[in-house]
Amino acid sequence: PDSVFAGPVFDVKLSCGNQFDIPIVIKLKVENDSLIPENTARFKAVYFDETAYKWILYENSQVNLTESKVVFETDHLTKLSWWNEENLLHSYTDKFVNDKVTVYYKPTNWIYMDEYAKKQSPQTWHLSPGDPEYGTPVMVQDMAKFCNEVMTKFKSLGLEVPESINIFTDLFDDDGNVGIMGMIRGYLNISVMVPDPEKLRSVIAHEYMHYTQDYYISAHEGNTFWMEANGHTADRVVWDSTKVQVSESEHYLLDSRGKNITLFNSLSNSWDYWDKSILTQKILGNIDYCYLAGCFIHYMRSYRPGTKLKPEILLKENTYTGSWKNYLNDYITNNLNSTIGNEFNDYVKFIFEGSEKNFTVLNIGDNAQNSPLKYINQTDENFSRKHLYRLPEDQLEIPVEYDNIERTIPYLAAKTEQFYNLSANRSLCVKYKRLHTDTVNIKVYILLKFHLSISVADNRYPCGYGGEN
Repeated sequence: PDSVFAGPVFDVKLSCGNQFDIPIVIKLKVENDSLIPENTARFKAVYFDETAYKWILYENSQVNLTESKVVFETDHLTKLSWWNEENLLHSYTDKFVNDKVTVYYKPTNWIYMDEYAKKQSPQTWHLSPGDPEYGTPVMVQDMAKFCNEVMTKFKSLGLEVPESINIFTDLFDDDGNVGIMGMIRGYLNISVMVPDPEKLRSVIAHEYMHYTQDYYISAHEGNTFWMEANGHTADRVVWDSTKVQVSESEHYLLDSRGKNITLFNSLSNSWDYWDKSILTQKILGNIDYCYLAGCFIHYMRSYRPGTKLKPEILLKENTYTGSWKNYLNDYITNNLNSTIGNEFNDYVKFIFEGSEKNFTVLNIGDNAQNSPLKYINQTDENFSRKHLYRLPEDQLEIPVEYDNIERTIPYLAAKTEQFYNLSANRSLCVKYKRLHTDTVNIKVYILLKFHLSISVADNRYPCGYGGEN
């Protein structure tokens, strides 16, 4: 196009072929004086379509300001280049600087930022009349303030913190993103559609955690599980419940209960399962499982009795070999004097007890309407199965009824069996006996109040029997 300045063309070839099941990351050096923060939206990676005989944009390419490179992922190789769309109307025209943070924004998005401002009360850091920058959107001021608070807290915990950082705010698909490439590009993207200050704090903390992870974790697709599972612990690292009433981790648990991928789907698989398989056509996994796995980390950070997990220590004690499951177990052993099996067992019991309304699988609160098992009853039989019994009403003695129940429970997983008594005037007594000695490390707990049996597989410790919870 006439409005485009094109960079050099690279015809990239590899001996292993030009098609890849897992995308590779490519960086193209940009030698152009226009590559400044305000113009990052202008620079895009492109490839040449040999069939259509034209150049095609990589829509998800990003700019690494630190290295002056355009960074993108691709599953194939051909002729590659970068473009500078010099007449692009969507460049950032305004910026606001507060200490270490610079926020770039567009006046065209003020209508969305005004909606945010309606949900924010006046704060001491907001600009007052007479200030040269008075009129800067409240949302922009809050972004700078909240990000500075995150950086200050992270630095106090001994984490690596840059001298400065940029935030770009626009109409993005997600609330925020840094992602695999973002960790190496030197800035955060935050959406103007984030609805309120509490949510904005969580989003900025989450995305900044990803930025920080790049100091300790290699930024590639294989580490997506851990980066996301650990990422949403950040808001509670910085703010307590007076600033963020319901943490991001708690939202993931509560909000998942009625969705397609629920916490129950996560629990019925091993803790580190994330549906990553060629057979399921999900080479990079399902991100929802990564988020839900983080709820276990949040339990140890916020609700575990005694010594709590410290996300900053967990991040710095990174492993370069072995699985994330073994890495977490090593942290638990060394810092909490426990094991991942014991902690997962306590986590499952906690979220089924309902003692914390913001962190439970039960339906409790003002709208519960005496249906604590509402969400559990909506799951499929892979997690929860029902057994119905109707005892004779006119017999003095009733013979014992025997049922063989088989259950396959992965390591660090949990499933339930529900027993319903349909008799009007008969009590139902349930006893269980193990038929196989090789299942001794699967714990069984009985929730008498809700008539719910939970089996938790930790594969290391003897079976326990729980009373009323």
